Amino acid sequence: MDEMNILLLGEGNLTFSYALIKKLSKSRYFRRNGEAKSDDHDGPTVGLTVTTFDTKEELEEKYPEVIPIFEYFDSKGRITITYQDAIDATMVHESFTTPFSLVYFNNPHVGVENFLLQRALLSHSFSSVGKLPSGELPQQFVLSLCDDQPTRWDLLRCAERNGYVCVFAVPFFGEEFKEYENKRHQSDTKFPFQIMTHFYFMKKGRWRHPAAAVKALCQRGSRRLEVGVRRHRRQ
Repeated sequence: MDEMNILLLGEGNLTFSYALIKKLSKSRYFRRNGEAKSDDHDGPTVGLTVTTFDTKEELEEKYPEVIPIFEYFDSKGRITITYQDAIDATMVHESFTTPFSLVYFNNPHVGVENFLLQRALLSHSFSSVGKLPSGELPQQFVLSLCDDQPTRWDLLRCAERNGYVCVFAVPFFGEEFKEYENKRHQSDTKFPFQIMTHFYFMKKGRWRHPAAAVKALCQRGSRRLEVGVRRHRRQ
């Protein structure tokens, strides 16, 4: 694999994007953008596509903190960063022809407390992401929800109806992404929650080596879950 392509859907104030880029930039696994493969370093480069539902103008008005983050995007040379605004997560397959190995959608919300609309958002997002082109690696779709939202919004059934299976779930405590600030999609205010969880999904029937892929993902998820729970208990 020469490049690992990552897609971020429905970003709000871009702080998760910012935190992820900083984390990837420090990783020794990935080559710098433009760096040739060598015997000492044959890892892939990273291509990151950041999307928002809002237009860039709306985003800058709602979240003033995104202005220096956009400047940070432009200054990064190690990672290829592409920003696209006005992207609807339920129709994302109409906007991209690039295969993505990893797709993130953090805290999807329709803006009102209506579980039927939330279920529709999740279901249509699964459907659209599932229509993205297949790549060399099996696609992982990561959805983060808080507290009892996965149960109330019928997350697993929405996934199953669209051919996805949850391979593991990891509590998100923030230590790995310290710069991330959760903000509401409608305003520059934080939303309260007790625990946020990242749910990792894979599309059934599209894995080249399904047993090995799921085993590796589950082992990694189990280790992260164990470490996360230990950290949470110490707090």
